[in-house]
Amino acid sequence: MRFMVTGCEGYIGKHLVTELGRRYPHAYIKHIDIDDEWDGLEDEIFDCVFHLAAHSNIDVCNLNKFTTFNENIGITGWLLEDISKGKLNVRNFVFASSAAVYNPNASGVYVESDELVSIEDVNNSYGLSKVVCENLLGKARKEFGLKYVALRLSNVSGEVPPCRENHQPETHLIPRLLYWDNDKDGNFPVYGSAEQVRDYIHVGDVVDAMIKSYETMSNTGPEIWGAINISSGIGHSIEEIIELVNRRRNLSSLGMIKYEIVNPRQGDSSKLVLDNTLANDVLKWSSKHDIGSIINSYR
Repeated sequence: MRFMVTGCEGYIGKHLVTELGRRYPHAYIKHIDIDDEWDGLEDEIFDCVFHLAAHSNIDVCNLNKFTTFNENIGITGWLLEDISKGKLNVRNFVFASSAAVYNPNASGVYVESDELVSIEDVNNSYGLSKVVCENLLGKARKEFGLKYVALRLSNVSGEVPPCRENHQPETHLIPRLLYWDNDKDGNFPVYGSAEQVRDYIHVGDVVDAMIKSYETMSNTGPEIWGAINISSGIGHSIEEIIELVNRRRNLSSLGMIKYEIVNPRQGDSSKLVLDNTLANDVLKWSSKHDIGSIINSYR
């Protein structure tokens, strides 16, 4: 087996590389990160490319729209160009997409056929970059038969030892709450409303879905392709997450989180939950971790 993982130094990437090594101990795994030199890949053969490399901080992406487009879209286009010309021989392609691709609707629950963000949405550069990449993958399938799956990930959380979640700076809700220092940082800022609802998916379940995507494509042929939601399918409000985190913090010396409502961020929706029926049906995959086990997985 020969795999390539782009974004290998990222949060999900490190977990994926570790799990691939565990499941396929004799496999060759090519590691490449977003800041690496992307030349020297010609004439290599891969059973699967797991393409995770991207800038994903929503606020930074909105502040640097064209850098986001250049790198998130550009790297994907570069890979597909080399595959189309035979410089890279790739049998299967798993792309890390995002729940950010969806245009907000009234229900706040999304299936794969729902409307996606467009060029008019100026507050979601990250989501738009993922939409364009998905379109490029669809074009590659039509033009040269690329077998691919674009996994639309909900809010990825949790840890699987020996890997950690360690963004610099940390932007994800659960680890920020877990390690918040009341004395140093004051009240925790909640943007807009504590009633905002999101669904959370354990990083181990995400990695499992990525590997199942590769295995499904390998075993069933070219008809497996397109976008698939990867989520728990269960929404939790920010207020509920704070309450659950406080139960754990109460057992430590950190003290209970107190929060305050601050101005909402541009582009935030009141509810964003992904329906995972297609993943259950096509990949025979389901999430194994509830929100409590996600919180307790942090060390």
